[in-house]
Amino acid sequence: QLLAQAKDTVVSAQAHQDLPFEQVVDIVKPDRSLSHTPLFQAALAWQNTPNGELALGGLDLSPLEIGHHTAQFDLTLTLQPTQEGIAGSLEYATVLFDPATVARFIGYWTRLLEAMVEASADTRIDQLDILDTEERHQLLDDWNATAHGYDKRRSIHSLIEAQADAHPEALALMSAEE
Repeated sequence: QLLAQAKDTVVSAQAHQDLPFEQVVDIVKPDRSLSHTPLFQAALAWQNTPNGELALGGLDLSPLEIGHHTAQFDLTLTLQPTQEGIAGSLEYATVLFDPATVARFIGYWTRLLEAMVEASADTRIDQLDILDTEERHQLLDDWNATAHGYDKRRSIHSLIEAQADAHPEALALMSAEE
C-alpha cells in the first residue's frame, strides 16, 4: 500500500521534473529561513542510473565518488540497486543529529524493510513494527512508570484542597472563555 502510493507520487512528480527549482519556490512562496532549504529538509535519492565506463577518443573514464563535508539537507537517504540487492547511505547535518540518533534511524529503516519483506501484501504500514525489544520496553514500561502512591482513605476533594493550600498562586481551573 505504502509502496504503491509512493510510486504513484513519484510518477506524478516526474511529469513536472523539468520545472526549475526557483520557479517551484516562486509558486509555493514558503516562509524563508537561512537555516534550511525553502521546500524540504529531508531527501530520498534513488540512484538507478548506470555507472558504466565511458570511452572518449582513447580515454577510458569512470565515475569518481566525491564525498561531501557539509550535508546539503538535514537528512539524505541515498539508495542504489546493486548486484547483491540495494545499497544505501544516510547523510545528515551533524549540528542537528548525533551519531547515536542516526544509528537509531538506520535501525528503524532496516527493521521496517525487513517487516515489509515478511508481511503480506495487504498489511498496512502502521501495522509494521520498527522498534526493537529494548526500545519498546523503554517506551511502554520504563518511561510509562509514572504511578505515585497516595492516601486512598482521603477523598478527592480533600486532595484538591491540600494541593490548593500547598500552591495558592497556581492556576486551578481554566475554561475556553477565560
